[in-house]
Amino acid sequence: MAANIPLTNIVNASFRQSCLPRQCKDAIVCHIPKEPIKHDKLRPVSLTSQFAKLAEGIVYNLLLNDVGPNMDTSQYGCMKGCSTSHYLIDMLNLLYKGTDKPRKTGRSVITDFAKAFDGVDHTVAASNLIALGAKSWIVD
Repeated sequence: MAANIPLTNIVNASFRQSCLPRQCKDAIVCHIPKEPIKHDKLRPVSLTSQFAKLAEGIVYNLLLNDVGPNMDTSQYGCMKGCSTSHYLIDMLNLLYKGTDKPRKTGRSVITDFAKAFDGVDHTVAASNLIALGAKSWIVD
């Protein structure tokens, strides 16, 4: 147990100061093909350190404990045990239920926003997390 104390101290100090050590920000970037056949379109994948993954996991769990009860029950992204397949099943179920009702129609518009997370305003995201119940020190 004593072997974990330096790591614990670094993580706790990092959270107190709202600052990650530089080593946590380093990553090895590997480019993998988006599609097996086309090698001209590569997706960059960042391989971060185990320490960074550990710290990220701690923050994820703390945030989820705070905001989880206030999240939409139809939230599937970034939720453990959920995927886009779960959403599609839920959506199809809703559409199928609608077909049983007279004079009801179902419509769906599905959009894939390219690089959607690149355009997120961090100030707005932080404000939304706090509004959902996240502690400000976690958001920092």
